[in-house]
Amino acid sequence: MQAQSLAMVQPQSFCESTFLGLLQDEIGSKNYDSWFKNKVSLKTEQDELSVGVGSPFLLNWMQKQFRTPLTKLARNFLGDSARVNFHVDAAMLEQSRAEHKQQTTKPALVVPITNTSASAQSREENSATVAAPRKAVPQQGHARRTGRKYASLADFISGESNQLAYTASLQACQFPGERFNPLYLHGNVGLGKSHLLEGMYKSMRQLHPSLNVMLINAESFANYFTLALRDRTLPSFRHKFRNVDILLVDDIDFLEDKKVIQEEFLHTFRQLDSKGCQIVLTSDRHPRLLTKTSSELSTRFLSGLVCKIESPDKTTREQIVQHKAQKMNSPLSKSVLRFIASRFQQNVRELEGALNCLETHRLMEASQTLSVNSARKILSDLERDCVRIVRMADVDSIVSEFFGITPEEIKSASRSRKFSLPRMIAIYLTRKLTEAAYKDIGQHFGGRNHSTVMSAERKVIKSLEQGSVFKLALKEWPARDLVDTLERRLLAS
Repeated sequence: MQAQSLAMVQPQSFCESTFLGLLQDEIGSKNYDSWFKNKVSLKTEQDELSVGVGSPFLLNWMQKQFRTPLTKLARNFLGDSARVNFHVDAAMLEQSRAEHKQQTTKPALVVPITNTSASAQSREENSATVAAPRKAVPQQGHARRTGRKYASLADFISGESNQLAYTASLQACQFPGERFNPLYLHGNVGLGKSHLLEGMYKSMRQLHPSLNVMLINAESFANYFTLALRDRTLPSFRHKFRNVDILLVDDIDFLEDKKVIQEEFLHTFRQLDSKGCQIVLTSDRHPRLLTKTSSELSTRFLSGLVCKIESPDKTTREQIVQHKAQKMNSPLSKSVLRFIASRFQQNVRELEGALNCLETHRLMEASQTLSVNSARKILSDLERDCVRIVRMADVDSIVSEFFGITPEEIKSASRSRKFSLPRMIAIYLTRKLTEAAYKDIGQHFGGRNHSTVMSAERKVIKSLEQGSVFKLALKEWPARDLVDTLERRLLAS
């Protein structure tokens, strides 16, 4: 999801008009009228105050001149760890352009001289209503967002591929901290992990309004922790995260290879778990495949319920496409929607992208009905532009990095289990994703003959069909999860 924080908690008391009134007292009426009145937008999220301004020039000026007083006031409302972020607001930019144009064409109407002193006197007498003029002037064509819109569990389409995860999510909402704690959801990208997490956040706040529910991704947790270390505000940070009733963390795999942050999250996990607080985590892989996460943390992920979300089957994909087409009010025929569901089989985002693509073409040619043949041609062009070519060197790099060895060791003559298993998997992936000849693959992997390559491929296929478990470095990894994880990394690299 963009470089924006996903840290969300239940709203804290923040009154915009009161804040602006205090700001006017802090910086003076002249500065307030010149730089803030009707010229900025304010939005709070967790302990961050976001200030939207009307131009890049104003952005630089405001950061230099007013960051200190804004931060001081923000701490009164949002706590000691409050921070201020400045950005260019599209609505404010459009407003400033309109005002500039109006001043150029009708200056006497925009700034009536006779009312200037009376207006200033009014502001001096009643600072509590300083935000009223800005709210009273609506921006036509620019509806202002009041906050993030969360996905709903009611919009989640369940099927065989995700039924266990969906049922467990509903149970966690109904009985937080009592069943399936922690709840760990994992699967490929675009299969609905974040949808379920946001739906749980929304449902839990509705069902249990007295509970403090926090939804955050692992990157934001790391950023807040790093900021707390820098500003020496660790007590405030720990109070924030260890006093929630329900903690929902997206993309927990982000903490891989970050030992200090893992340790902090482990202590947070322990304290919340000891109090019976509900914890829900999502990741792109099984806890056993978090090879750079401490065993003490990964085993705690295994202590509750681990649910894998698979790619949706055909029936589920058709239901998803039909549901999304209805939400878009799209008149695409059922045959076209079925074609989309049959063509894109990996994840929901592919279905959404294909549906958006066809809907855009339909709007461009509103006089014509979009047929299956037209859809096939449009989507074929889309697929052609997105072909990912995998080289044998790519397989070496990804597999060796995952197992903590070098590409040279994969190609070596050593028969040690430490090297033979990665080599066998690399050969299988090379054959599947590059379709290179057995002879060429053998030559690439240390000059081995084609029969050795064929034997390695058969062993991996057999392990996948039987649901075997690979044992390496004192850990057990399901063969299917391990191979799927490596394949996804190759296709995404």
